[in-house]
Amino acid sequence: MRHLPITLLLAPLLYSADDKAQEFFEMRVRPVLAKNCFPCHTASKMGGLEMRSRESLLKGGKSGPAVTAGDPDHSLLMQAIRQQGELKMPPQGRLKDEEIEQIAAWVKSGAVWPDAPVAPAAKIGDYIVSPEQRAFWSFQPLLKPEPPKVHATTPIDRFIVAKLNQNGLTPVKPADKRT
Repeated sequence: MRHLPITLLLAPLLYSADDKAQEFFEMRVRPVLAKNCFPCHTASKMGGLEMRSRESLLKGGKSGPAVTAGDPDHSLLMQAIRQQGELKMPPQGRLKDEEIEQIAAWVKSGAVWPDAPVAPAAKIGDYIVSPEQRAFWSFQPLLKPEPPKVHATTPIDRFIVAKLNQNGLTPVKPADKRT
């Protein structure tokens, strides 16, 4: 009986780590996979790889296991999205560095994949919203990106000046009061 209160106090801590891992997967990893991988690696199983569960990733496809849980450097998925080996995925172009880092962190933490998606297909009237559609940019959580390190007066101006510099352009001089 004496251990019961301690166990009850620790239980939320144990569940919160798992909940955070699942939330990280649902918010950061699944949308990237849904947008870039699921079109070829769910129903059509290109390369023999199906990406519907953790087990299917561990099993892999024709090239072997896609994920080595806990070891991103030896995971075929990571090699493919980093475009380091023969496989260069996704075929439409390289993922953003932030997306690659998030998937690497997910693999390193054990590649948690909830048994069922937190947000299954939802029905709105006669219309069904799929998990792939939920990956659309406007459904993603807001991020607070670090403004680029360029000389400008406000954070927004720093983004604008960085983009101008990237395209070989320079800002115009400030307008006078009459203009």
